[in-house]
Amino acid sequence: MAVAVLSVIIMLVAVGAIATWPVVIRRWRSGQELVPYEPRPAVPWGGVEVLLIIVCYFVIQAAIVSWFVTDHEQLLHLLWGVTTSNLVTAVAVLLITAVRGAGIADLGLSLDQWQSDIKLGAVGFALVAPLVYAIQAVLTQWFEGKHPVVELLQTMRDPTALVGVGLSVVVVAPVVEELLFRVVLQGWFEKVLSASWQEVAATRAEVDGVVLAEIAEPRGSKRLPIVISAVIFAAMHWRADSADPVPLFFLALVLGYLYQQTHRIWPSIVLHALLNGTSLLALLASPQPS
Repeated sequence: MAVAVLSVIIMLVAVGAIATWPVVIRRWRSGQELVPYEPRPAVPWGGVEVLLIIVCYFVIQAAIVSWFVTDHEQLLHLLWGVTTSNLVTAVAVLLITAVRGAGIADLGLSLDQWQSDIKLGAVGFALVAPLVYAIQAVLTQWFEGKHPVVELLQTMRDPTALVGVGLSVVVVAPVVEELLFRVVLQGWFEKVLSASWQEVAATRAEVDGVVLAEIAEPRGSKRLPIVISAVIFAAMHWRADSADPVPLFFLALVLGYLYQQTHRIWPSIVLHALLNGTSLLALLASPQPS
């Protein structure tokens, strides 16, 4: 089953990449934005809230994981511990930002354009997946370290393990990581590094009774917040024997771009979940070591 589904995904990704890459290259060469920019006011949280969220993340993870795991070999317990800590962290983020008056739009959770957001995430997946997997394939020639999820699936494939891995990798991790790295961190970096988030409408004119508006984009280091959050995202996945941070850095650049252009979290979550889900299917389709 996993092999069949993976084959279909690979075919769809190949077709999508062939269809969309020429469009991307043409727009890039002409200086057009790949995704239309949608401005918004600065996020209401500041450095104090970001620091508090970071502290909460580490404290919650350390406390819950240590409660779940009494033996470092208990990979399944470790997985459930990380999943639970991520969910608790997400709740903490929502509470902390709510204190500063953050609403649905501030958190990028608006569903007004959910159909186009899903499509955008799927197209982004078709574009970036071949690059991410190619970089990872090259680097694994020198780095052979295995992720704990890989080790778990190689030693255990019972229903409990599969449900735990699927929930953690495909659902919880994309939602929580995009909330933390794109919405909280990148949103704050955009606020700090951009000079004119408050300049929403630059000019207005009325032609034949129709109001036209030209929206001013923020000046300053527009892409720097994407790069900084991508570096932090990659660093958080660092392990001495793994090459994961390198492809994840390039993935995070795309995730950050999607968030900055739309200021909605859903395109990034869809892309992230599709990539994680495809990687999981590839693991399930591979034979177990004897």
